[in-house]
Order: sequence, then C-alpha cells, then structure tokens
Amino acid sequence: MKPLSLKEREYRESLLRIERRAIIPIKWVVLVSTILIWVGLIDSRPVRGLIWLFSAYFAYSLFHSVFFYTGRVGLDRVKPLTLMSFLVDFVYVAMLIYFDNTTTAFGEEPHTNFYILLFLLVMRGFALFSTILETIIINTLISLLFILTLRLQQANFSFMKDPEFVIQIALIWVVVLMAWFIMVVLNQQKIDLIQTNERLMRSSYLASIGELAAGVAHEINNPLGVIISTTEYMKKTVGDDPQMSEDIEAIHRESNRCKDIVNRMLTYANPKPGELSLVDPVALNDEVLQFVFPRGRSKPIEIILEYEPDLAPIRADPNMLKQALLNLYLNARQAIPDDRRGRIVARILTRRFPAVLSFEVEDNGAGIALADMEHVFEPFFTRKSDGTGLGLSVTQKIIESMGGTISLESEQPGGAVFRIDFPIQAT
Repeated sequence: MKPLSLKEREYRESLLRIERRAIIPIKWVVLVSTILIWVGLIDSRPVRGLIWLFSAYFAYSLFHSVFFYTGRVGLDRVKPLTLMSFLVDFVYVAMLIYFDNTTTAFGEEPHTNFYILLFLLVMRGFALFSTILETIIINTLISLLFILTLRLQQANFSFMKDPEFVIQIALIWVVVLMAWFIMVVLNQQKIDLIQTNERLMRSSYLASIGELAAGVAHEINNPLGVIISTTEYMKKTVGDDPQMSEDIEAIHRESNRCKDIVNRMLTYANPKPGELSLVDPVALNDEVLQFVFPRGRSKPIEIILEYEPDLAPIRADPNMLKQALLNLYLNARQAIPDDRRGRIVARILTRRFPAVLSFEVEDNGAGIALADMEHVFEPFFTRKSDGTGLGLSVTQKIIESMGGTISLESEQPGGAVFRIDFPIQAT
C-alpha cells in the first residue's frame, strides 16, 4: 500500500469511524423498521421478490457488520467497502420504492412514502464523497430516483410543472451544497489540528536532536581544527612526494568537509539571527539568483521571474535569509537531471489570509517521492549519495528563527515547490 497523505489518511479514518458508530446501526434500524411497516400494512403475505429483498439485505448487513466490528477493515479497504455499502443501500431503497409503487403486486395504491429514505442516502454521501464532483453526481442520481418515485405514483410527468415540486428539488440541492460545504470546513479544521499537533511533536523531537548535535559539534570542532591546521602545514613541507601530497590533500579536503557538517549542525542547533531589519525581497532574491546562476558559468537553466508588483518589505536578517534562499536554489538546481532542459521559477507574491509575503522556488526536476514528503525537513534525511541531510533542516531553522515558515507545496510527480512565508508588517 502506498503511503497516504495526511488528508487522505484522515478521510479514510473518518469513514471507518462513521461506518462503525453511525451507518451500521442506522442500516439495522432501517431494515427492522421497513420489515415492520410491510408486515403491518399488508394483509396478505408479501410477494416473493420482497422476501428476497429483505433476505439479501439482511445477509449483506450481517456480513458488513461482522467485517467492520471485528477489525478486519484497514485503511486500504475502507473506501471501496463503504462505497459498496452505499450502493447496496441505494438499491435497497430503490427496490422498496418500486414494490411500494407497483400496484399490480398488491392490488392497491402505494402504502407509504419510502422516498424519505433517500434523504438518509443524501446525508451519508456527505461523509463518503470527498469532492464536489462526486457529491453532485451521486445526488443527481438520488434526485432522479426521487423524480421516478413521483412518476410511479402518478400517470405522467405533469407533476414536474408543480411549483411545490420545483421548491422541493431546489431545497434538496440547497441542503446538499450547504452540508457539503460544512463537511469540507470541518474536515479542514481536523486536518489543521492534526498538522499542528504533529508540528509540536516534531519540534520537541528536533529540539532534542539539536541539543545533542550542539554537544557533539563542540566536541568535534577542536580536534578538526588541529587536523586541518596540521595538514596545511604538512602540504607546505612534504616536498616532491606526489603520493604523500595526494594523501595529505585528501585528509585536508575531508577534514574541511567534516568541519562544514559540524558548522551546519551548530547552525541547526542554535541559529542566531542578527539584527532584523526591513529587507527588499526582490533585490535580495535577485542577488541570490545572480550568485547561484552566474551567466555563462553554470549549466543552462531557464530562470523565470514572477514578481508581484509593489511588494512590501519584510523584517528579516538579510544574511540569514540569503543563506536560506541559497539552499533552496542550490537544491532546485541539483534536482534537475543533466539530460533535462532545466526550468526554475522564482516567485514572490503576497497572500491575504493570512497576510504574508511568500517566496516560492519551483523546479522541474525529478520530484520528491510521496513517502519522503513528510521527512524532507528532518535532520540527516537525504536521498543524495553525497548529501548530509542538513540543508533543508538548517533552512527551516533559519526561517523559523526570524518568525517565518517554510513548507513543501508540491505533490506532483515531477518537480517541487518550496514556499517561505513571512508576516507582512503593518503600516
């Protein structure tokens, strides 16, 4: 099973909860009630088709209940099983309406208005169908069944000209759309709450790692300094021995690499922004781009600038913000394979709710696997053979230390979009 996004996981978990706590009990109430209604209203024994209908629905409901209450339904199977249950309920209600309106079966007019059960299907669809398109399609089918119900009770379709019928249909759809909107808002609130809890847990976890990293880095820094200074001295005194020079150079190079990792660990553990000042976002972003993509000295990559006009300044440490943007642009450049025509979009825009200024870095590289989405900002997590896994975690620490946020916006198969948000200063 492919890893689920937070939104999809919450959606399937809610399906499982609703099915166990509400839908299955309602199914049994509907079954028992409809049987009692038929027994009470019909003097003669029910027709054979009706017996088969009740028997089949009872058998399916029993199987469905046992399957859900014994814990045999996982998140990978809950959606198809709940959809099948909905379709079975739809057929059951439609057949009840059919038998009730088939006067030749009972020799009399319809006994009751079973079409009221259609509203239960409408209400159930709010939880089952997560998109507006799915909601519209299924409720269109329910509306058609409602119209067919009225047609079976009358000689023709003249009732469709009745203002009362038009009002009924309109009210049904007003309720459908309003309830769908409410469900969307509630689901989004639940997702936001889960994300907030996960961020708090991650912050606590990363704080512990940061303290450990700081302690290790301080202990390693001093011996590294001794090794680097010694190899620099040995490079000057080794003479003409090429093998010895090569070995010393390798020690010096790898020691510097270790020192760079240690410095990143220290930055991650305790980023200390300088004095915050008002920064022109366009000028600062252009400066970083000119450094990362010097004309004529890097592989050909198309740089697209999408700057919103009249952007307000933000309050930040310019040097640390440059470092954060530098990391994002370097990652974007490295993500683009050499055999692909590279394209990087540098975007700066404002958003109203909440009021933030956003830097976006979009590339058309190899993309990020869905399973890696939630780990990209964790320290030491990397898919690069020569990476340290500290670039994005350090970038996140830098941005958060200045009061901003960073997120991975893209879930597309190829490419990625990283976004930095800074609060807009009130004027």
